[in-house]
Order: sequence, then structure tokens, then C-alpha cells
Amino acid sequence: FATRAALWQLDSLPKNGIGDDEFRDMRDWLSGYSRLWELTTDRRLGYAIDGVYYETPAYLDTFRKSLAKMTATQVNDVVKRRLSGRALQVVIVTQDGAAFRDAIVSGKPTPPSYGDAKPPDDVTKDDPIIQTWPFDVTADHVKVVPVSEAFK
Repeated sequence: FATRAALWQLDSLPKNGIGDDEFRDMRDWLSGYSRLWELTTDRRLGYAIDGVYYETPAYLDTFRKSLAKMTATQVNDVVKRRLSGRALQVVIVTQDGAAFRDAIVSGKPTPPSYGDAKPPDDVTKDDPIIQTWPFDVTADHVKVVPVSEAFK
């Protein structure tokens, strides 16, 4: 289900875009969350070293300033130009690669599993669409690699 949800998002986002309110919420969240990236001395040192190497001094400050100036229209324009789920290569690590391959090739629905918790309706409203979202792959497009060979 999670892989289908990602594919669905890659297809839906360029078509539908992000609304102004949703964009502001995400921008504000990301701006605050980015403070965690500099929480420890090690992290601050890492960004300082990266800044010297990549010639991006004060990267996090620059990131937050740029984020504050961004608009939903700008993001939607870039998403429409750059984001596509059709030319995509995916690596998935799973206990049974052959079963996963067979499941995505079969086209059968993959309903979500939320455990004991029942998410709110606004979270699950698209689940019926997502659980049947097409993978558009055949078995010859899927390569199952044993873990013993994965990093050779």
C-alpha cells in the first residue's frame, strides 16, 4: 500500500498541486522541523563542514529564509515541470522479494493496514483509490536480489 500511495502522490501532485493553506502549513512545519537538524554540536559541525565543502555557508539559515519567501504557486510550477512517477526506479527491501514482486505484478488490491488505530476519515478517504493504483510493471521489470548480493 505504501508504494502505491507514493506512486499515487507522484501522479496526483502535478495534476492537483498544493493549495495555499496546505502549503503554508507544510512550510511552517518544515521551518520549525529544520531546527532539529542543528540540535546537537555534531550536527552543527556537519553542516559547517558541508558549507565549506559545497560553498554554502549558513545553509540552514539560507534554507529557512528561502522557505519563508516561497509561495504555493512557485512550488506547484516546479512540481509540474519536474515531478513525474513514470520514469521511476525504486528499491524496496522486504523479507520476501519474490512475493512482493508477484503482488505488484498481479495488480490485485493492497489494502492499508492501520493496526488497532482507526485514522480519521480525511486520512483514509483516498485509500480505495490508492489500494488499486496501478504499478504498470511486468515481472521482467522487477529484479529480486538476495541480501547476500545486494551490496556487491
